Amino acid sequence: MSKSVIACWVDPSIGEAGAHLALKRRFEGISNRITRWYYFDNGDPFRALLDANPDMALVVIMSGQLARQHVPIISHLPNLHSVYVFCGNKQKYQSLPQEEPKVKGIFTSEDDLFQQMSTHLQRDFP
Repeated sequence: MSKSVIACWVDPSIGEAGAHLALKRRFEGISNRITRWYYFDNGDPFRALLDANPDMALVVIMSGQLARQHVPIISHLPNLHSVYVFCGNKQKYQSLPQEEPKVKGIFTSEDDLFQQMSTHLQRDFP
């Protein structure tokens, strides 16, 4: 049996309860393989979820600042499948994919992020 796939969005603005509902609804429809979405406005509850679910594949969208802070600490964990950085300044975080192989890209456009994530999910979780 294949692993369950869960997705997290870790961002101070988007992770806020009740915020960006249209964006959240759009991404929640990205793949029927994702069984659950979680939204966090900081990295601590996300890290707790990661630690508590070793048998799930976690796909994560993070703000640039939180990715720089947390990905180096968690990238070795086998249940962390991939990280997509969604930020306002691509240049500021462009070195992350070279430093951390699980970072699949830096995106400033919601559409570009959606397309790339959709492609990867179809490939990695058929």
